[in-house]
Amino acid sequence: MQKYLGKILFIVITATTLYVVRVSVVERVADKQVKRVEQMQAKHQATMEQRLEEQKEAQEQRRLDEPVQVLVRAKDVRTCLKDLNTDTLNNEVAECTKDHYVMANRRDVEK
Repeated sequence: MQKYLGKILFIVITATTLYVVRVSVVERVADKQVKRVEQMQAKHQATMEQRLEEQKEAQEQRRLDEPVQVLVRAKDVRTCLKDLNTDTLNNEVAECTKDHYVMANRRDVEK
């Protein structure tokens, strides 16, 4: 009878030990997988934020590089002559005395 009890006890202890080892191994593997997925998500999130920032910068650069029309207000004749460093009336002086539009990059206008 003791022989059978010893064998049963041995089987029970072995089965319990195997169960505990199996559970701990499964938990360890699951924890590693969760950590790996969290690292991948963090890396992906960082990459996406970097790309988004680069896209915003590129969009801002495109916006600043686009041409716009800028109104140049008319000046009086004496101011135009002084600005152009001339003492004769010519087409440039005549153009300076009128309101007119010039094309410029938005970057230059917003400064």
